[in-house]
Amino acid sequence: MNSHYTMMVKCRPEQSGYYVAGYVELPDLTMTGATPEEAVKELLAEKKEWFTLCLERGISIPEAGCDYG
Repeated sequence: MNSHYTMMVKCRPEQSGYYVAGYVELPDLTMTGATPEEAVKELLAEKKEWFTLCLERGISIPEAGCDYG
């Protein structure tokens, strides 16, 4: 989990202008917020739990720097 994943933040103007933060290599891990900062804060808070859940369920986690999309 200490690997450096590529983070992206996008505005969704077509959906009330909220922001979505996620990692390029981890398309299933995204969070939203009213501001870019809020979306990133939520994403960082969720990251450890998401990794733990994947490991518990035997779900493979892409390595940082690998674009599987």
